[in-house]
Amino acid sequence: VNPLSQSYAAVSVEQPCGKNGVQSVAAVVLWSHAERIDIRSGGVYMKPKFITAYGPWRWFLKMAGFRAITMPWQSVYILHEHQHVEKLHRHELVHIEQIERDGPIKFTLLYLWYLVRYGYWRNPYEVEAYAKEGEEWR
Repeated sequence: VNPLSQSYAAVSVEQPCGKNGVQSVAAVVLWSHAERIDIRSGGVYMKPKFITAYGPWRWFLKMAGFRAITMPWQSVYILHEHQHVEKLHRHELVHIEQIERDGPIKFTLLYLWYLVRYGYWRNPYEVEAYAKEGEEWR
């Protein structure tokens, strides 16, 4: 599977929303991983979007020294000059897995706590992402 393939997809699905509800979604989105629509427990999960960072996102990434950032709403903002770096995509997809595993609120709070406590390079989420970025995307 090529993690860099991009396509537009018109979707109308029942999307799990929280622990108890579902939300009907109809939209046209850029799916960076359209072939990775997971069907788990009867649900269809929309996969992350890779978005070229402009304006404030670009400024933030440049100031922080980052090439990309994954947000809890499963969008990855990536600098234009790095949008075709497959290893970076895999790294950010590990963060998506972490968000799915821990939930967006827990992930965000723990990520920030780990960042303060251990710094970027020893943050357990980053350690895991760097360890897995060399693996083929599952």
